[in-house]
Amino acid sequence: MGFLKPNSGFDKAHNFDHSYMSCRVLFFCFFLAIVLKATSQSVYKPGYIVTIEQDTVSGSIVDQALGKRYVSCSFVAQDSITKFLPDELLGYGYHGGRVYRSSKIDSSFVEVVFQGPLSVYRLENQFYVEKDTSFLPLVIEKTKVVNDGREVLKTSHHWKGVLAYLISDCLKEGNIEVSEMRLNERNLISISEKYSQCREEDYQVFKESIPIVTIQLGAAVGFSRYGVNIDGRNMVPTMDDKYSSFDPSIGLVGAFTFNRFNDRFGFQVETHYQKVEYTSYIRFKEGHVEHHDSYIMHQTISLPVSMKYTVPRKKHALYLQAGVNLDFHIATQAKSSSEFELNNIISTQPEIEPFEVNKNQIGVFGGAGIQLPFKGRITDVSLRYMNMRAFNETDFIYASNSRISFNFILFLK
Repeated sequence: MGFLKPNSGFDKAHNFDHSYMSCRVLFFCFFLAIVLKATSQSVYKPGYIVTIEQDTVSGSIVDQALGKRYVSCSFVAQDSITKFLPDELLGYGYHGGRVYRSSKIDSSFVEVVFQGPLSVYRLENQFYVEKDTSFLPLVIEKTKVVNDGREVLKTSHHWKGVLAYLISDCLKEGNIEVSEMRLNERNLISISEKYSQCREEDYQVFKESIPIVTIQLGAAVGFSRYGVNIDGRNMVPTMDDKYSSFDPSIGLVGAFTFNRFNDRFGFQVETHYQKVEYTSYIRFKEGHVEHHDSYIMHQTISLPVSMKYTVPRKKHALYLQAGVNLDFHIATQAKSSSEFELNNIISTQPEIEPFEVNKNQIGVFGGAGIQLPFKGRITDVSLRYMNMRAFNETDFIYASNSRISFNFILFLK
């Protein structure tokens, strides 16, 4: 007795384990992270340094992660890279971007957020203000105190008193505004700007030219290898244990980058449409011949939502991507039919529905891609692996599905 069909795999037991599939997604993302780290060479951005002698020298600066920019500056001039520590420069900056200065804090650069009669600086998540010869930290202090025999955490907003005192010579009601403030970059810029205008002095917001959020809209076309795995197919012998299909998709993409916070991390929302069809044929022979055909179809609207980490290069950018995907099956079908042949007599069995495809699914995915300029636009080419949960609702048979997708996105200007 035997099953004769192309690519059957019926001679092997298949036990699908969803946790195993989830581990495959994590391993896939980990592998892509290693590849991205290995291939991401230093990228340079136009900038300048200010030497100890107060000379400004233009060139390029290695684009480091935000945290490393406080520690050192790698300056590129005439194809050579020189690494400067904070005590070797007065400061440095990116053209049209962030500016850093030394001499404010030992062994560290600080980012200049606002320059004026009340200047604002930043060292990672710590803010400082400078007025005349005073350079003061704005600190939220949390201390443990005992209240009614219980130890509780008390928060002290000493920074509000410091800030209110510094602006009290001009903003007479500034203490009221400060008392309602939260300690963040936007609020500090706002109060420093009002103080500068009150004193009628010049000021500069250094990241003013950097948009808070960059939004890119684009159209996508893709091609995917879809797969369905059947566990419990012995309950429905007319079904195969594995199905695969190669089908195209079309979609729309919205990409968001929060430039002032971290220009390497982004958020992407997409919607794709695809129609996927799977077929199989099984021929069984022992005294008589059985022919079994099965067919699975789903028309799907997909909604992938993901985080992206981008490493810019000179002429392109590499990125990693991971997120959650929602599938909404707007039309589904699963059916199988059988014919029996004995002594040249063929009998046909009624068509059956082996299982019902779920209307909605959720899954996770990971991938990597490259962004390239193309005629004034940005193109995006990516490869992803996606694993979905619960393809069907039948108790005695469990179907799971996954896909590997190649996508091409053309963003608008």
